[in-house]
Amino acid sequence: ACTDSVQVLDAAHDGAVVAKVETGAGVDNIEYVEPSKLLYVAAAKAAKLTIARIADNGQPSIVGSLPTVEGARNAVVDANGNAYVVDPKTARLLVLRAP
Repeated sequence: ACTDSVQVLDAAHDGAVVAKVETGAGVDNIEYVEPSKLLYVAAAKAAKLTIARIADNGQPSIVGSLPTVEGARNAVVDANGNAYVVDPKTARLLVLRAP
């Protein structure tokens, strides 16, 4: 994860960037759910959660995005596909469902 995107790197070839998903500013951490092959990226400054599917060849494609609030980051996902992010300004827990 970078500050405004997620990059797929080829570790066998000096870490060359092979794909990139724009997520908006403020990415701090990512959550990947192996069974669904979905990547969840909450961008704090952009106030959104981006969901991308990772193909078997490592190529990401955006499934959708959901609005959050400014400052919300570090999504955690449960077995049902619900994503949880904290609104640090009001101490609310936001529960988001993938589209």
